[in-house]
Amino acid sequence: MSRHVSDATGVPAIILDGQVLVPPVPHTWAAVLSSIDEQLAAQDRIVTDVAFDGIDEPAFRDPPVLGRSLDGVATVEVQSGTAASLMEQCMAEAIAATDVLAAAAAQIGADLRAGATGRGCRGLAELAEGLASLLAITEAAGLALRVDLEHANSGGRPVASMVEEMTGYVDAMVAAHRTADWATLADVLQHDLEPALRRWKPVLGVFTAAA
Repeated sequence: MSRHVSDATGVPAIILDGQVLVPPVPHTWAAVLSSIDEQLAAQDRIVTDVAFDGIDEPAFRDPPVLGRSLDGVATVEVQSGTAASLMEQCMAEAIAATDVLAAAAAQIGADLRAGATGRGCRGLAELAEGLASLLAITEAAGLALRVDLEHANSGGRPVASMVEEMTGYVDAMVAAHRTADWATLADVLQHDLEPALRRWKPVLGVFTAAA
C-alpha cells in the first residue's frame, strides 16, 4: 500500500480503495472500521486489507487492534473486495504455505536428529503456528463455502478424516516435545507430517473449486 500524509489538523487520513473518507469521531480504529463496514455492506463488499502508516495489519479485527486509538497515526489505508475474492486470496496463500510448512517439517526433523535441539525447537514453534493457521483456514473455508467435510473427498479420502489425521500428528508432536523425545518427534515430522502437508494442496483445491 502507498503512503499518505494526514492533514494539518492531525486527523488521520482514511483512504478506502484510493478515496479519502471523513473519519468518525472518536478517532478509534473500531469506530472507523464500523463506519467502513456499514458503507461496504450496501455494496456487498468487505474489508480485506488494512495498513496503518504504510504497515500492513493482518489482525485488524482482533480486539487489541480494534481498541487502538488513531492519535498519532497519519494514514489508515483500507482495501475492500468481495467475500469470494477474499476466500480466493486466503486459499491461494494457504496453498502456497503448504510447501513452506512441509519443507520446515523436514528441516526441523533433520535438526533434531543432528542434535540441534535448540534450533529445532525454535523452528517448531513457528511450524505449530503455521499448522494452526492452515487447519483454521481449512475449517473456515468449509463453513463459508458450505462444503461438508465429511462428504468432500480429496484423493479418495473424506476431507474430515484428513483434518483429523493432521490434528493427530500435531498432538503427537506436542506429546513428544513435552517428554523431550526428539527421535519420535523427528519421525512424526519427517515421516507423517511432511507427507501429509504435501497432500494438502488437493484438499484446499476442493474449496477453490467451490468458491
